[in-house]
Amino acid sequence: MKKSIITTVICLFVTISAFAYSGGNGTEQYPYLISSKANMEELATNVNGGQKYAGVYFLLTRDLTNESDVISTIIGNSDTRFFSGIFDGGGYEIKVNISTTGQYIGVFGCISGATIKNLRVVGSINSVGRYAGSICGYSSSSMISNCCNVGNILTSQSYLSSDISFYSYSYSGGICGYSSSTSTVISNCYNSGNISSSNHSSSSSNSSTTYSHSYSGGICGYTSSTISNCYNTGKISSNSEFYSVYSNASSYTYSYSGGICGYSSSNSVMIGNCYNTGNISTTATSSYKYSSNNSYSGGISGEGGKIQNCFVSNCQIANNNDIPQSRIGRIGGSDGTYTNCYSDILSVSINGNPIGSQNANSKNGKDISATNFQNQSWLQSTLNWDFVNIWTMSNVSSTNQGLPILKQFQQEYTISVSAGANGFISPATDQTVAPSGSLTFSFWPKTGYEIDQVLIDGVNNATAISAGSYTFENVTENHSISVSFKSIYTIDELLAELATANETIGILQSENATLQSQLNTANNTISDLESQLSECLGFTFIPSPNVESVQIYPNPVKNHLYFQSEFPIQKIEIYDPMGKLLYLESKSPKKVDVSSFAEGSYFVRIYGEDWVNTQKLIVVR
Repeated sequence: MKKSIITTVICLFVTISAFAYSGGNGTEQYPYLISSKANMEELATNVNGGQKYAGVYFLLTRDLTNESDVISTIIGNSDTRFFSGIFDGGGYEIKVNISTTGQYIGVFGCISGATIKNLRVVGSINSVGRYAGSICGYSSSSMISNCCNVGNILTSQSYLSSDISFYSYSYSGGICGYSSSTSTVISNCYNSGNISSSNHSSSSSNSSTTYSHSYSGGICGYTSSTISNCYNTGKISSNSEFYSVYSNASSYTYSYSGGICGYSSSNSVMIGNCYNTGNISTTATSSYKYSSNNSYSGGISGEGGKIQNCFVSNCQIANNNDIPQSRIGRIGGSDGTYTNCYSDILSVSINGNPIGSQNANSKNGKDISATNFQNQSWLQSTLNWDFVNIWTMSNVSSTNQGLPILKQFQQEYTISVSAGANGFISPATDQTVAPSGSLTFSFWPKTGYEIDQVLIDGVNNATAISAGSYTFENVTENHSISVSFKSIYTIDELLAELATANETIGILQSENATLQSQLNTANNTISDLESQLSECLGFTFIPSPNVESVQIYPNPVKNHLYFQSEFPIQKIEIYDPMGKLLYLESKSPKKVDVSSFAEGSYFVRIYGEDWVNTQKLIVVR
């Protein structure tokens, strides 16, 4: 009986485990499925209750962006209640609306030993806490990859302290607020949201020492971790302030803002293959003279880091501190190691002014035209960026204006289209295709030509030549299609055709000469009869023009027929061999367009005031 009860309990536990969340059992093969706001809240409840899920797999199965799906809960709310599992966003999007006073803020507040990947976050985070990021507020020994944020993040702290010494810090990052360990890696991520941190401190103690710091970065506010293949287009700002009315109070007020990272803990922390186009600003102020106020602004890093193969373009970098200790640079604000970094002097300003540099290993990088940043070949050869697995070029008309973007998040792909002379392709212009979409092209030659080559991404496709069409299926990258055409005749065949055509023209010209002679004889006969009749009747006829006095040329004709006569022409008619009137001109034309006439014989009747002249016309093609 006891054994039966135990078996029943075990079976019940297995059944409950199998149907946790929306399915799955948490293994790599069958991850827990997250398909609703309720599933996210369930995960938050469990982690915040102490369950870390180390080595357990989760998979998001749909976008959570409807109003009923908006997430306001946080998974992992302290440094002892953190998430340690593997969460795969599946390329889907989560919309957040988080406004809280907690210390750890993000979809995941605190992670340790975790993997977060393939997740897109939209919405807003407004925190009065310390650590805030779209993916996570605080990270330790974790992997974050293929993630992005397009929402705004604000971390704001305000302290009034009576302590002798107190510390007030705020960290905001587009992806992660604070990354604490060298074993953490953040890669293949981007931010387009506005990121801001502010710290407002004041003291009611006459002898207090206050540390008021704020850190903001497009990817990470503060990092001890590697950051690679990331970019930022959002506005980044930080502001630290201290106020005290007491004469002995002192403060250390610092602000750090960087396009990728606000602050890097050492010059050995790698930040590589990244770029920034977002505006950067910092402010650090104190109302009292016993203070040390410093603000750091950099296009890539506000302070520190081993920065290499990066560029900064099209942004304004500002340091609003009004004291000489402020630090600012196109690549880094101050201390750091810089290798092979570049910036555009025309589109990047430092406190409103252009700053030039010819040193690629300096905090301002080397001057270079911004067009190079839109050139894949330059990025590959100079910065050694990977366009096989990681990067692709955006369309110049897109939000990214032709700059590189991550393949993982490409919203559309471009198919470049071209066709040579003597044929057609449809569609005939460059096309854009959604990820995993398909598009078919058709192509055909003009008369007398055939398809020569169909180059798909530079490689000839024999099947497409015979089919006259090609379909790009499941598109996951940019492509090109180029079609060329060739004559169906050899040179010898063309020469033979030309000889035949010339022979035909010769025959027609000979026939025309015979007809012209016969027509001249008839006209002479008419002229004699008119003369005899004039003698009998006692009056004079106006001469009827003969072939010599009324000329049509060229004959044979191909396009335009011209008229020349010693007598005024009042009307012209052209008939086909069956006597059907094809053309009538009642004025006095000097030429007639016959380019629309089919090849063959026609009769031209030319009218004067008291005469009519008829001639045979040959039209050739």
